Amino acid sequence: MLRDNNLFDKKDLKCSFECVRLGQKYFFEGNINKAIKFHQKAVRLKPNDAKIRIFLGNAWLKKANISLKGTNEKKINWFNNAKIHYLKAKTLSTNGVNKEWARQRIKEVEHALVASEYLRILKDI
Repeated sequence: MLRDNNLFDKKDLKCSFECVRLGQKYFFEGNINKAIKFHQKAVRLKPNDAKIRIFLGNAWLKKANISLKGTNEKKINWFNNAKIHYLKAKTLSTNGVNKEWARQRIKEVEHALVASEYLRILKDI
């Protein structure tokens, strides 16, 4: 079993699966930074896997939505990170469900980015 302090760089399905499993475990426990770390590792191992991209996008989106720390610029960066992975998932997906899911999440991120920009403008007034 892959432990979080003992990651290795073998490009095999087992390691990728373990990274996703740990990423999802941390995501649902609310440890978003660790979730991002493991999903990023999984993306490096399997860059063309749409589902892993969606999981990573979800983690970035959750970080942006729940974070009380960080400037508005950081949140915008986190929303953009989510959007990048959702867009990639949409292009990689051969599954209509994943493609539609990614499309809906992209729309959600775009709304959040508009709201963040609006807040930034209000702050500057």
